[in-house]
Amino acid sequence: MTAPSSDPILRVRDLRVHFGTRNPIEVVHGLDLDIAPGEVVAVVGESGSGKSVTALSVIGSAAGERARHGVGEAARPGAHRAETR
Repeated sequence: MTAPSSDPILRVRDLRVHFGTRNPIEVVHGLDLDIAPGEVVAVVGESGSGKSVTALSVIGSAAGERARHGVGEAARPGAHRAETR
């Protein structure tokens, strides 16, 4: 196996996800993540720790209108950069 490239295929910076409108609750708190080509990543945690919300947020599918995303960014080299607000 070759060493992973220094350029990630996915870079996530300061991902924050909130649920609720009246008294929003932050359920993902400032996540940073880099995934290099050929790298295998597992997100592990207790039930309710935000694994699914994190994955859905990165691909832009988190709970429709119920989820609000704080300032952060997810970028894929070779694709357009998506900023969350």
